[in-house]
Amino acid sequence: MITNSGCNSSFTKWVSVTLVLASLLFCAGPTRGQVSGATLSGLVTDENGGPVPGANVSIKNLGTGAARDVATNADGFYSAPNLIPGVYEVRITAKGFQTLVEKEITLNVGAQQALNVSLKVGQLTQTVEVNAALPDVQTTSSTISDTVDSRTVRQLPLNGRDWTSLATLEPGVVSIPNQATTSFNANKGNRGFGNQLSNGGHRANENSYRVNAISINDYSNSAPGGATGVNLGVDAIQEFSVLTSNYTAEYGRTSGAVINGITKSGTDQFHGTGYFFDRDSIFDARNFFDGPKISPFRRIQFGASGGTAIIKDKTFVFANYEGIRQSSSSSGTIHVPSQEARNGLLCAPAVAGNSCPALVPVTVDPKVAPYLALWPCPASCQNATFTDVVSFNSTTPNRASENYFITRLDHKLSAATSLIRVRKVRPTLWATRFMRSSLAARWSVRRERTSSAPRWRTRFAGDSVA
Repeated sequence: MITNSGCNSSFTKWVSVTLVLASLLFCAGPTRGQVSGATLSGLVTDENGGPVPGANVSIKNLGTGAARDVATNADGFYSAPNLIPGVYEVRITAKGFQTLVEKEITLNVGAQQALNVSLKVGQLTQTVEVNAALPDVQTTSSTISDTVDSRTVRQLPLNGRDWTSLATLEPGVVSIPNQATTSFNANKGNRGFGNQLSNGGHRANENSYRVNAISINDYSNSAPGGATGVNLGVDAIQEFSVLTSNYTAEYGRTSGAVINGITKSGTDQFHGTGYFFDRDSIFDARNFFDGPKISPFRRIQFGASGGTAIIKDKTFVFANYEGIRQSSSSSGTIHVPSQEARNGLLCAPAVAGNSCPALVPVTVDPKVAPYLALWPCPASCQNATFTDVVSFNSTTPNRASENYFITRLDHKLSAATSLIRVRKVRPTLWATRFMRSSLAARWSVRRERTSSAPRWRTRFAGDSVA
């Protein structure tokens, strides 16, 4: 976290230049044509309805103090794309006309908001202030959408703190019931670990999830999510919009809903959060189908976020960290080799309804013998006779540990150019034990390199025996 702490101006500028250069060095390819923020556009006319060409439209973010200046064309039209969601003040000046100031203009993520103004003849020193709110209906777009603002994201309770689940607040969007889980007989990873949503009957993998105009769909083109099944980073999301139909070509690549989010950025004043959530089975009530003891479950989520200005009205930084530690258990019936089978005594072919008329000695390969010990063999397994496979009920632990980091750097290069650099790292370790009715253990290990070069992520998935 970088804060203003009385450093001299030269040192502050040196830090700013260093961060900007580092961001440029590590930037990916260009992202032309991608729009992540809001667009403000409109017509500037005189009292008779004629266009006012060359008028200067200054759009100032009241949170950061950064201003974007655009000029009207020959038809009096102006457009300012990719504005960070927030509250703005718009100042319009033109030679021979009074200065017009529109205050408290709220822009949401992905919004295409129109602001048409009429200037009166007069001196530039004369100022007209208007505090009327913009209409909620976006007259420049036919897209059917709604916005989940920062207050809703921050205050509504979230199971697992998965911000994408708030998309179900919008009409037509529902969470798919009976989603697959990772257990003895299922693997949610086959269709993605994220929370699956359906919009108007569309499949879950037909939705598009975007943060800062970058697609974050997972490997199966479904909702993003880690091994725990949730998409972390809710404290880093300022707001997001859900587009259900008629969206413009800039989104593309999908036939379902578009969940379009944007991360928070630093402001002139320091703002931060800290949190700790504990979900424990000791607080749960026992339902009708539970046994005498509730299955153990505990999920701890903790983290902090903060943002501030490195150089006031020019360079801002924001960072967020969230960690999750989860432990639970899975119950089921498993099938393991009997002690006789491990010793090389296998049943002869069945005769007249007798499944094991006799034991036939076989040689156990010394290379295989160590793997046989991976299966548990309780007393019922050790004492079983004339059988190759023993079945018994077992409870196995599932443990997950996940860390989520995201940083954002905003730097205003000029009145018309800004640099935004976002860095996200999500190392995950998921260790679980699964056993099926098979005499051969299958172990699937996937190593994926994260965005931080020296670190690796190891994920255990599928059927594994530890």
